[in-house]
Amino acid sequence: SKARFFIATNDRCSHCGSLPSSSTPSIPSDPPTPAKRDESEKEPRKKKINNGWYLSIILGNNIDLTMSSSERFHFKKDYENFKVSVTASMFFALCYAYLMPSRSADAICIFLAVWYYCTLTIRESILILNGSSIHWWWVAHHYLAAALAGVVITWPEDEAYQEFRPQLGLFSMYICVVQQLQYQYQSGCLRRLHALGSLKSEMDVTLEGFASWMFHGLTFLLPFLVVAYLFELYNAWTLFEMWSRRSLCAWQVLGLSVLCAVVGVGNLIMVVGIVYQKIAETPAERKQSLRSKYPSMLSISSLLRQRGLSERKD
Repeated sequence: SKARFFIATNDRCSHCGSLPSSSTPSIPSDPPTPAKRDESEKEPRKKKINNGWYLSIILGNNIDLTMSSSERFHFKKDYENFKVSVTASMFFALCYAYLMPSRSADAICIFLAVWYYCTLTIRESILILNGSSIHWWWVAHHYLAAALAGVVITWPEDEAYQEFRPQLGLFSMYICVVQQLQYQYQSGCLRRLHALGSLKSEMDVTLEGFASWMFHGLTFLLPFLVVAYLFELYNAWTLFEMWSRRSLCAWQVLGLSVLCAVVGVGNLIMVVGIVYQKIAETPAERKQSLRSKYPSMLSISSLLRQRGLSERKD
C-alpha cells in the first residue's frame, strides 16, 4: 500500500510563516542553531583598498585599481596613445582658433586643455599606483597646467585678454608641437632601452620634460624644451607687466603670471639639475651605471674573457 502523508493546516513555515502546499508533504526540519545563524549573518570581509588620496576622492576606495603585468602594459600603451591623439587634436583646434578668432573657439580649446590635463592626472595616479616611477614634479606640472587652463576660462574678454590672446595661442601651439616630438621620440627610446634591459622599471612613460634616460639619443630635444620653458617665463613677465601698467585689470592676469612663473622656473630647475648631474658624473660612476644598465653585455664580456683565458691555457 502507498504511504500517505497528512498535512496539518496549522503547520507554518518557520522562516516565512506561510502554509505548506497541499501537493508537497510537510517535512519537519530542525530549527537553526545559533552557530548556523551567526554564520549566515556574517558577510565576507572586503579587501582593504588604498588608492591614494587623489584617486580616493575621485573614485573612492571600493575599486581595486592594481593590475596584472599584461593589464599594466596595455594601460601604459593606452596612456601614450591618448597623449599623442589629444595633443594632435588640440593643435588643429588651436590653429583654427588662431586663424578664426572668436570667444567660442577659445572656449573649446581651453575646455579641451582642462579635460586633457585632468585626465592625465587621473591616469598618472593609476600608473604610479601600479609601479610607475614618474617624478613628482611632472605630475605637479599637470596639476598646475590644469589650474592655468581653469584660470583662463574665467578670464573675461577685456582689453588685456585681447592683447595677450595671440601670444597665448602661439605658445600653446608650440607646446603641442614640442609634446608631439617628445612623445614620438621618447616612445621609440623607451622601446629600445626596454629591449636592451636598461630600464629601471617597465612602467616608465613619456614625459613633458627631460629625464636621465633621454641622454641615449634624445639630447636634440633639449633646445626645444629650453625654448618652451623660456617662453613660459616670458609669458609670466608679459602678464605681470600688463597687470602693473593698467589701473583696472582682472585678477586672472596676476594669477596667470604667478602660475606661469612657477611652472617655468620648476621646469628649468629640473632640466638643469639633470644635465648637471650627467656632466658631473665621474668615469667610475659612469662605468658603474653602464654595468647596472647593461648586465647582459657584462655577462657576455666576462664569458668571452674566460673563453680567451681557457684558450691560452690550452
